[in-house]
Amino acid sequence: AATSKELSGLFERMRNYNWRIWNASKNSVRIAERRYREHLEIIAALKARDPRRAEKAARAHIHSALDDMLK
Repeated sequence: AATSKELSGLFERMRNYNWRIWNASKNSVRIAERRYREHLEIIAALKARDPRRAEKAARAHIHSALDDMLK
């Protein structure tokens, strides 16, 4: 089983890779605008104290970030 430290390191490497991909993308402005809207939705759900909405928004954000990285 992976330890918390190993998972944290893996997440950090993936995040750094994702930043490099995003910065090099010809669609970086569009991606940034979409990610901004996704963050606003997560914040709105948290402010509304709606855990289901917050989870759905966070999962959608992670999914779209992975899609960006894989494209």
